[in-house]
Formats: sequence, C-alpha cells, structure tokens
Amino acid sequence: GISLAKVAGCVAKGVKLENRLKIRPGTKLVVSGGVIEARGDKAMGGNAELMLGSKDPSVTTRHSIGGSLMHWRNDTALGVNGTSQFNLTPDTAMTVRANINSRGQGQVTTRLSTNEKLSISGVGLIPLLFTLVPKLLGRADF
Repeated sequence: GISLAKVAGCVAKGVKLENRLKIRPGTKLVVSGGVIEARGDKAMGGNAELMLGSKDPSVTTRHSIGGSLMHWRNDTALGVNGTSQFNLTPDTAMTVRANINSRGQGQVTTRLSTNEKLSISGVGLIPLLFTLVPKLLGRADF
C-alpha cells in the first residue's frame, strides 16, 4: 500500500508491503515491512507474525507469536509478542497476551469473557479496589 498525508503543512509519504502465507489449514504467516518519510526524516519497520489455529472451525483455540523491528534516527527497537486464546469452559474464554521490547519494557494482559455467571465479572473490580481504597484512606504510598 501507498500512503500520502498532509498534516500542518508537512507531507508524509509512505509505502508498506505485506504478504500472507497460508502454511496449512488454520496456520498462516504474515510478514510486512514499510517506510515513511517526512521533511527528510525516514522511519522503517517490519513485522512477522505466525498464527496457529485448528483445522476444525468449531475449535476456538488460537495462538500467535510475532516479532517487530523499527529503525528511526539511528535507533533500532525490537519487539516480541505472543497471544493465546482458549476456552476454559464451553461458555468461558480466556486470552493471554505478552510482549517485551529491546528496551526492557513489556506487559502481560489477561482477558476473561463469559456468558456463564455475572459473579465472575466481580473479579474485574479487584484492581479498581486496590487503586481506590489506599487513596480513600489517605495512603498514597500503596
């Protein structure tokens, strides 16, 4: 793809190439790379992601692992990420994501979705309570 954007009098030009390869049913590899230029400054990046699924469409378990590279102004950043999605019960699904970059920053997130019971949604209140209670009690060092 090709992009052209004008923001506050500055024109940014970019190009991106992407290729999707179906390795086997339920498994594909997506590879992309691109460059953008504005005011003589150029940034380049690339990404590769392997997505693993099942041949059977009724199976909702999916996994993916990917890596990315970005180069801008003599600085290069690398990143790795992974995602796993699976069913805990027929009505409850969990997604776990993790990523880390070459600067030592990253995160792990979990997501639980269900149609089963409203009481499970109360688990989402735990982080909120851990944040609000110390502030309400006047302890900001928590």
